[in-house]
Amino acid sequence: VGCVGVRGSGYGAGMDDATRTDTADLEGAAGRRDLPGLTQALADATVGDEVRAVFLSRRHGAFLVDGIVREGVGGALKVGGVLLTDSARRPDKELRRLGPHADADEPDAVPFELPPHGALVRAVFDHETHGRVALTGVATEGAADDLLVVGGWVVGHDGTWAPRLVSLTVLAAADAHDFVRPPRRESLSFGATEE
Repeated sequence: VGCVGVRGSGYGAGMDDATRTDTADLEGAAGRRDLPGLTQALADATVGDEVRAVFLSRRHGAFLVDGIVREGVGGALKVGGVLLTDSARRPDKELRRLGPHADADEPDAVPFELPPHGALVRAVFDHETHGRVALTGVATEGAADDLLVVGGWVVGHDGTWAPRLVSLTVLAAADAHDFVRPPRRESLSFGATEE
């Protein structure tokens, strides 16, 4: 059973069959959300469930997270630290799909070098709070930092791998897939105050 929540497709065409298998749930992320389907899937989800969630973010593009549902502050549900719901358990605005966790045979290995901005990757982390978390999406670099990020998780910094990263697979080079490559991330600004 695939993920519930988005109608439409046409996102990510042009990849080979092996890559398409790894990223099938990302396709259509930019389509219209099935809000009733998402609401029902979230109502059925409980803390401790293993799920696959697909998100669409202006900052990180389309990405998916495989992990364990946790309860956050105020009762919001999260997977891999990414919000699934608000505290009233309404779907987060970036959540596009929710479905059962997809088991994958993940080797514990990383490439010799960090991939470039725009590469399509699958990164697996072991984290004391979130457990084993796998993210698939387009790797992005910052315009003002040396961080390589996928779906909000730091993969590497200044040529060094993140300490909790256990596996990284480059699914497609930056020029070998049709997923949207977000621009290099700008610094977050919270507004200046005058004294």
